[in-house]
Amino acid sequence: MKGVLNLVFLCLFADFTDAAVTGWTATGFTVTAGSGASVTLKKTAKVAETKTADTVIMTLTAEPSATYTYAFTAAGNPGSVAKFTAASATAAEIKVDTGKSIDYETTQSLVFVVTATPATAGATVGTATVTVDIQNVVEFSGTHYVACVADKATAGTTVGTYTVADKASGDTIAYTHSPTTDFDYASATGVVTVKTTRDMKTLGGQALTLTATPAAGSTSAVTAGTTTLWIAIGTCTSSALQITAMLGMVMLSFATALCL
Repeated sequence: MKGVLNLVFLCLFADFTDAAVTGWTATGFTVTAGSGASVTLKKTAKVAETKTADTVIMTLTAEPSATYTYAFTAAGNPGSVAKFTAASATAAEIKVDTGKSIDYETTQSLVFVVTATPATAGATVGTATVTVDIQNVVEFSGTHYVACVADKATAGTTVGTYTVADKASGDTIAYTHSPTTDFDYASATGVVTVKTTRDMKTLGGQALTLTATPAAGSTSAVTAGTTTLWIAIGTCTSSALQITAMLGMVMLSFATALCL
């Protein structure tokens, strides 16, 4: 009989301890205010801006370990940018929602308010207010650019300057390109120049992949931004139509070469 009573007591004790949220796991976060079931946290690592759905923003875990129903408060999901992988779980994995994006140029931080509700009715609900800092990812202003270089242009002739549009304060950017045979791309300034004399009879045009990479310690994430520079070789005028037509011929020649 004593053993049965002990078992009943243990079961009741387990139910009681699982009934209320008593805290939040702080690993990966700094507690800035509050304690126990209601806390204010700051995520230690910044989250890089992204347009990719299902990118994980963070994972929150209420204590003690149990299955809770996680939800955002009415104003706790700014711009409805995020979603839970599963509403009822032992931990709340929060991701970028479909069709949403995190943009550093729009906001440098997001504040989420998340509740964890135990299965036991009337039990203490946990609340975590979390600040997430956003990190810039360098981007060129266009996914591609068009330029024209005069026939017989000599080495050192400037094609143009192509740099990222959103360099953050504290960034050190290194510019590189591929292929490197016929044009140079200044690492520090982003200026593209002719490397060897251009002759449209031997090279009607070329596509360069331009890359911008922040150095370690920069404000922006160490994630490269890329773009394509289409360079036509020939007679260059101020007529956009002529340059566009020339570019079309160059792109067609590239496509033809690929199919051969």
